Amino acid sequence: MSEPRSLLRILKLISLLASPYKRTAKEYAEHFEVDKSTISRYKRVLEDVGFVIHQNQDLQLYLDREALRSQPHITFNEDEASLLSDLVRSYPGPLQQDLLTKIYISSPLPELAERTNQAKLARCFRLIKEAISEEKQVILVEYVSVNSNNRANRKVEPLRFIQQDTSLEAFDVEKKAIRHFHLDRMTDVRCLQTPFRFKKMHCAQHTDPFKIGDVELVEVELELALNAAQQLKEAYPDTQAYLTPNGKGELYKGPVNAKFLQLDRFLLSMCCEVQIMKPESLKEHLNTLWHKKTL
Repeated sequence: MSEPRSLLRILKLISLLASPYKRTAKEYAEHFEVDKSTISRYKRVLEDVGFVIHQNQDLQLYLDREALRSQPHITFNEDEASLLSDLVRSYPGPLQQDLLTKIYISSPLPELAERTNQAKLARCFRLIKEAISEEKQVILVEYVSVNSNNRANRKVEPLRFIQQDTSLEAFDVEKKAIRHFHLDRMTDVRCLQTPFRFKKMHCAQHTDPFKIGDVELVEVELELALNAAQQLKEAYPDTQAYLTPNGKGELYKGPVNAKFLQLDRFLLSMCCEVQIMKPESLKEHLNTLWHKKTL
């Protein structure tokens, strides 16, 4: 077993142990497709760093969520956080950014990271705003694509800021289509002296509530706990139009792209607080993704 993969499993095990749904060591082993001795080893690792893992009369292992809230958070020093970050980055996957975020907020790095990130965002915003007014092309340096899971320079003709100035709507010169780009996924912005060359193609893009454009749409129905519904609205404001109160939570009933892009990442991160009513193809898609992650 590779070291990065073991780390990812241990981090995912923490999340499962703290979830309302309790499992036995055997069930955790089946979930991760490992033997029980591996789960026992992971358990010892967690206990060595300060986690108190309980076992009930049904032999189910769990973390006391109330106790976790009241006890001091387990933190990493700068060297430990850097090492963990390097390990996670060496094993790309849909959960990579979430894991990196959790590592950073448990270390002395956040204050420095926050200052650096805010300066970067301000610079990108300023350069793009100037390019929009001058109708000049720009390069989005090492833009991170969550769909292809890689970094690449993207030459675009910037059109306008959207989602409370956190994203950019622009014409992608290579793809010859309107695309949306998150400012925090840009390493930098490089301004070009090349004027807009594709103004006739600058048409409004039709997108689903998750900002995925020009794709086939399917109807999705989800039951969300209040926390999940709130996080969905904050992450994807356009979904609010399709949410209605439903008992103790909210019901989402609306269109999404047929590949379930962005929605799948959200559902995997909130698996204990969302029930999928339809379609079956969404359940199958998530099962496939989950199986790939646990290999």
